[in-house]
Amino acid sequence: MPPAGATEVLRRETADGIIGRDAELELLLSSLNDAEPWVWFIHGIAGIGKSTLLRALAGSAGKRRMSVHWLDASSIEPTPAGLLGSLSRQCGRDLSIDSLAAELGGNACGTAIVIDHYESITLLDSWVRETLVPSLSPSVKLFLAAREAPAPGWRLDPRCNMLLRALGLKALDRPAAEQLLARFGLEQDCAHAIRRAAAGHPLALVLAAGKLRDRVGAMTDVLADVNFDLARAYLSGIEDKGLLEAIEAASVVRRVTTRMLSMLLPQVAASEYFVALRNLPFVDAAQDGLQIHELVRTAVAGTLELSDPSRYRRYQRAAWRCLKSDARQCPRVDMWRYTADMIYLLRNPVIREAFFPSAATGFSIERAQPSDIEDVAAMVQRHEPQPVLEVARAWLAGSRSSFLVVRNRQNRVVGFHWTYDPERVDAALIERDPVARAWLDHCRGNSGPTAKRALFIRRWLSDEHGEAPSAAQAAAWLDMKRIYMEMRPALRWVYLTLTDPAPFARAATELGFVMRDDARIKIGDRVYHTAILDMGPESFDGWISRLLEAEIGSPGAHVLDERSRRFLSDEVEVQLSPLEFSVMQRLYARDGLPASRDELIAEVWGEHFEGESNVVDAVIREIRRKLGPRAKIIKTVRGIGYSLHV
Repeated sequence: MPPAGATEVLRRETADGIIGRDAELELLLSSLNDAEPWVWFIHGIAGIGKSTLLRALAGSAGKRRMSVHWLDASSIEPTPAGLLGSLSRQCGRDLSIDSLAAELGGNACGTAIVIDHYESITLLDSWVRETLVPSLSPSVKLFLAAREAPAPGWRLDPRCNMLLRALGLKALDRPAAEQLLARFGLEQDCAHAIRRAAAGHPLALVLAAGKLRDRVGAMTDVLADVNFDLARAYLSGIEDKGLLEAIEAASVVRRVTTRMLSMLLPQVAASEYFVALRNLPFVDAAQDGLQIHELVRTAVAGTLELSDPSRYRRYQRAAWRCLKSDARQCPRVDMWRYTADMIYLLRNPVIREAFFPSAATGFSIERAQPSDIEDVAAMVQRHEPQPVLEVARAWLAGSRSSFLVVRNRQNRVVGFHWTYDPERVDAALIERDPVARAWLDHCRGNSGPTAKRALFIRRWLSDEHGEAPSAAQAAAWLDMKRIYMEMRPALRWVYLTLTDPAPFARAATELGFVMRDDARIKIGDRVYHTAILDMGPESFDGWISRLLEAEIGSPGAHVLDERSRRFLSDEVEVQLSPLEFSVMQRLYARDGLPASRDELIAEVWGEHFEGESNVVDAVIREIRRKLGPRAKIIKTVRGIGYSLHV
């Protein structure tokens, strides 16, 4: 185990007062007394102390009898409903955007809303800026903490710019760093070397001090790299191999629970190591599990993927089995957590960067305003034929909200995307657009009793590069993912058009888009190609599951062929009867969890079956006989029933 000093220092820091942040705390506290509905944006690199500062602020606000609502954005679905739902649970009553001012402004001493890990809901940033902030009453203060500085839109919006105060946290100065290190009882020479190597980064100071407190003699080379390889430096001091493995496994996933840990490491006592993980100084305990600190998690997972890729993939597959099983039982309000966990398992850079961006884009995206119409039209005129410009102008006049503009830091419109739900726009506008009309015909041709909605990404352009890949376009694609989330679980079809598919072919194929050769439409001198994504009946979550299966494989992928009712593997190919196949299907769907005989009877034979329960045993015996050398994949779980492990 690592020295207990690191954990003790972090715990004492909250109780004894934070170190080196007195000026920042005083600045935040002074705003609590002001009449303006201030918005504070606290930002800085991971581990710099944002959460610690906010906890101190929340404690002081509570002592002043203010109502304090603390939201961990990493556990919030990045949609307006997700954020309002989390805030409603904090308040103990249902809140709508229209009732916020009245409901939260009732405390005479004021109200503070704290949203930590705000970078987790980047998709929601424009809504927070344009809708949430204007709805707050003057007695409500909003504190946001994120890795990156505020997006340009905060400064470019005159109202938000007046209300916003940004506070960037830097490394601790020398006196503060030495004060922090003094709590470890380090010798002066050792503390001095650590302070210089850690460059004042609080987490680096704590990790290095905890590791080297009892060291004697010269400093090792690891000190020089402590800011670049915090995780490796820390893990090298942990002697418990089981805990090391637990840290590695927990670093592959977004969050870890006791159940998740038991699936990742079935050979260890999950509850014991969960407690051990929780006591580590770089592990945060959230409402929905434990999270390894981002810097440590990234370094550990990256090292593991390079050094032992098979074990890395094994952790991914085990995590996926756990998530699929848990998601079937979770309430709708918690579904985003499991979706976010699945997305985090993906290594696909297009998806990973969209939902967990590594850096700020430098752009803001918002609904087009009347003053933006000519900028959008000019871009269309520059890059599109005249008939498309005429259609775009008709849409700008009749459905301007379908256009979302991309602004740079100078508030100039540098791009846009034209995206809408065809069910919520004027049918006459669709009728005059040959591309949208063809898409709508395709939608109707695929509709049925359980038909779901479609999203038309009619066009995206940047001022400089047109349709071609660009930074502005990347920002637009990020915003489109937000719309995906808002339309789930109703969204199934996504349509987009391209004049030159080549630059996008690989990414589009990886994401599941299919180019329709029969859907080419010529407008003026341009041929427009259509790409269609069918997310499937399970909408967004089913799409993510398929991407994950394609990337890491599934323990049960392609094992059961539903068309031929066969079990297939490298070792055997077995033809199953309809009854045998149904039993195998039910076992497979449980992802390794046991099914009782009564459950199998109810699901396969029906609730009104009047035979004996040993009918299940007879079917299992016959399946095992057919499986031959693979018979051991069906396990007998004493006192319960059977489980399938493939």
